[in-house]
Amino acid sequence: MEVTKKELLQAVSCDANGDWENEFKIIKEKRKYTREQLNYYNNLCKAETLCIGDEKYPEAFININNPPFILYYYGNIDLLSNKFAKLSVVGSREPSEYATKSTYALLSELVKSAVNICIVSGMAKGIDATAHRVAMENNRPTIAILGCGIDSVYPKENNDIYEYCKQGKGLILSEYPNTLAPFPNNFSKRNRLITALSNALFVPHAKEKSGTSISIKFATEQCKDILCLPARIYEDQMTNNLIKDGCYLVNKYEDFLPFLKICERDLPQN
Repeated sequence: MEVTKKELLQAVSCDANGDWENEFKIIKEKRKYTREQLNYYNNLCKAETLCIGDEKYPEAFININNPPFILYYYGNIDLLSNKFAKLSVVGSREPSEYATKSTYALLSELVKSAVNICIVSGMAKGIDATAHRVAMENNRPTIAILGCGIDSVYPKENNDIYEYCKQGKGLILSEYPNTLAPFPNNFSKRNRLITALSNALFVPHAKEKSGTSISIKFATEQCKDILCLPARIYEDQMTNNLIKDGCYLVNKYEDFLPFLKICERDLPQN
């Protein structure tokens, strides 16, 4: 029986635990799999899959470093299309009250302004969860890109976000198979996907030497615009320093619109 691309890449992914470098080595050495092994890996996988080269594989991933060979997903795959203006949001897992409230207020106004805005984040505690829940409260789409297996809900407290996306109101996406546990290095690697998928990156609150700083590095390499909420002078100063270095200041929802390619004339009028 002929081996399909999906079967092969699914086996490679499971064999390598979703690690791109190991997947590449397996593909390069042309490792062979028996029909029994292929069936075993196929039976392990509950999620839908999308392989590099497939029609709906995100164009945004093609030209980044280490584009995933296979993606696992639940939910509305059409959210990956260019019909949606995507804003990636990353930030501290322990944000200040000011940053949390400001993020909530700005994104609430933004998602109410146009129906085709999609919030992209990583389903982590803190800023990520706030961003996803703004979309949920306003019945808007959101994409959660995981740093663990597609069938692992991490952290458990964000199960509501996972279920919202899985039911088709959003999209759960991961390059890691099945119930693979959350490993710290995988979160850093998945950040390249969060930044690549968006029109721009919004950083409301961040600390030096954090996962957010890694996302900023990826966004810079990918030539993405970076937007920041100004910090108060007695709080972490990373966003203020980014603004000094040329990133864009955001203090009202209209500041997002040019970067999402949305003109104010296109917004619904009261």
